[in-house]
Amino acid sequence: MGDKRAWKWIFSKMDSFEVDQRGPHRVFKRFHRALTARYPCICSLSDEEVDNGVWADGPLINNFGWDFGVVALSFPAVSMALPFVVRTAARYGIFTFDEQINLISRPRLMQRIRAFLRGFRRRGRPR
Repeated sequence: MGDKRAWKWIFSKMDSFEVDQRGPHRVFKRFHRALTARYPCICSLSDEEVDNGVWADGPLINNFGWDFGVVALSFPAVSMALPFVVRTAARYGIFTFDEQINLISRPRLMQRIRAFLRGFRRRGRPR
């Protein structure tokens, strides 16, 4: 799927996922557990700690539907938490998007790039 088509799908999901009554898919539940194991949901933080939380809203589990989720990071936490979120999503086969910088990260593409780089390292640099 090209980016133009992917963005169209993303925006259609953003408009409808909140009314989806099926609840989070088990993959999103696992993803949520992995995320909150590293960075707790702001709902579980004390009043003194909540400003240091990485998530922009909570409960974080409510941001996941059956086939779509929206994870928003607080601005100060983006540089620290975003790489972890993207890597963790890829581990679960979940693609991520960042509307502000117009970027879609696709797990399969990342796996192909890693495989290529591993092969490149084994063969050595071209002369």
